Amino acid sequence: MRDFQVHNGHKLPTTHKHDVAILVRNQYANHTPYQPMMSERVCVTLVDQFGLAVINIHAPTPPVQGFFDDLSQNVTQLRQAGWTTIVAGDFNLGWLPQDRSKNRTDANIMACTDELNSLIYTNSLIDVETHLAPPADNKTDHYTFHHGMSEHRYWTSRINYVMVPTELLGHPNSSYSTIPHNNSDHKSLTVVLVLPSEAPPQTTKHSYRALHNEIGAK
Repeated sequence: MRDFQVHNGHKLPTTHKHDVAILVRNQYANHTPYQPMMSERVCVTLVDQFGLAVINIHAPTPPVQGFFDDLSQNVTQLRQAGWTTIVAGDFNLGWLPQDRSKNRTDANIMACTDELNSLIYTNSLIDVETHLAPPADNKTDHYTFHHGMSEHRYWTSRINYVMVPTELLGHPNSSYSTIPHNNSDHKSLTVVLVLPSEAPPQTTKHSYRALHNEIGAK
């Protein structure tokens, strides 16, 4: 781990610790401003060299209305400031019908799903698994969360996602894979993306400062 720095969510008074962090290689760390966002459930790392904003989330469970709407506003601000934005993590919500073993008709779940839809479509994000992974032979093969442990576990839903803009998915070396773990109820997701060699010209230190001031004033 000496080759990495840990960027995690800013600390707020809480009774629950959220495992939200981003590991950044030291070669990029000095060029990576850390931007606190709306909640300790969200952290973001800005990689100046590529004009890239990486957001890691651990959404509330049960889902809370307003979380994805607030996140969407922050993502929109990043995009408008010129950052190519990735949103990844534990969404604690099955986005598509095929991501759930059961149909959920609870009003709160449906409202939060509508917010998630708005986040994805408003910010032109693409679900990496849907775009890159081959179709699963079994519906549960692409689930990322399970109940029970070891040989007694059974997969129930896909609630872990990596959402990226279209321009990051065009390279033939892009890939997506998952690995189950005996000591976790989630699979780990591995996504390989080929980034541009340098940031687009509209991504500047000024745009970062403006974004920092705008979010910090909330």
